[in-house]
Amino acid sequence: MTTVVCNRTEMACDLQMTNGDGTIWATKTKIFKFKPNDYYTKGDFLIGFAGTTGHMMAVRDHFDKPDAFDVP
Repeated sequence: MTTVVCNRTEMACDLQMTNGDGTIWATKTKIFKFKPNDYYTKGDFLIGFAGTTGHMMAVRDHFDKPDAFDVP
């Protein structure tokens, strides 16, 4: 289970990562800051992730380069 907590000034998370094959390890963070792009926002934004590392990286790639993905 992933835990991400936040208020208006702070955001924190647990540090356990799990790969799709069940491998578990500690990480530095599950909270990532993204630069704005025309599709999503006009300012920097934070995302706290849950799920397997593969799913996290797919979402990160989508927010980094939204033009590389089809819009539903």
